[in-house]
Amino acid sequence: MTTEAQTARSNALGIIFMLAGGLCITVQDAITKLLTEVYPVGETLGYRGLFTFIAIAFFVWREGNIDCLKVVNFKGQATRAVLAVLSMVFIVSSIRVLPLADVIIILFVGPIFATALATPLLGEKVGLRRWAAVGVGFLGVLIMLRPEGFQFQTLLLLPVVAALLTSFRDITTRGLHKTETTISILFWTTVAVTTAGFSTYFYEWKPLQLEHVHLFAAGGILNGLAHFCMISAFQHAEVSLVSPFKYANIIYAVILGYFIWGEVPASHMVMGAALVIIAGFYIMRREARVRG
Repeated sequence: MTTEAQTARSNALGIIFMLAGGLCITVQDAITKLLTEVYPVGETLGYRGLFTFIAIAFFVWREGNIDCLKVVNFKGQATRAVLAVLSMVFIVSSIRVLPLADVIIILFVGPIFATALATPLLGEKVGLRRWAAVGVGFLGVLIMLRPEGFQFQTLLLLPVVAALLTSFRDITTRGLHKTETTISILFWTTVAVTTAGFSTYFYEWKPLQLEHVHLFAAGGILNGLAHFCMISAFQHAEVSLVSPFKYANIIYAVILGYFIWGEVPASHMVMGAALVIIAGFYIMRREARVRG
């Protein structure tokens, strides 16, 4: 096989892994929405986290060495864990009360927040063109929130806050990859989220129904598999090639939302999403050029 053919095959695998990872995480979100119709957010996170460890155990076995869970940067891991817990609470709360597609669309504001925060938090240079893209992205957010008489739709602020917290989490992750393995980061974050979920045990937890165990299991395992697929995507192909395929999650969410709950995104959500996607694509292309 020629080098060109190998590259093409690797790129194709990267795209397939990203599409598969996006499908896993979106189906997991749909399952979470179904579960939160019965169980409180903390209970949902707790039980789902338990089953995520099944997927993590597979990753550790695949590595062949438990040293992949080692922590070097304790402060960084702790900071990311706290941000992950907070972002997950807001994400699951958003999924519980809002249409699935709306939440997924708004969460894609995360990379735009991350770009805006890169200069004050990391000292990264962000050029005028990327700042313009950030502005377009925020305009899209305003359209999705649809301010009327300066009063925003309060519930839609939940995924916006989730996206902001996720961007802080991702910025923290950039530094962690210098000393920590991906499996270590995923494991300790899952420990934090699961522990936080079980810490709410005395706050209106409901008896676990046997007919829902398979949903918790599926949600947890899909959560782990999603991370495995997305990590594999970046191992096979360049970030600039596979990252745009994350937007397939919006298509998955619209399809699932329609067939399960009969949800159809409103016109202002579609308009705002278009601006966010355009801004996101541009930022990814510019970052790829800078890092290349």
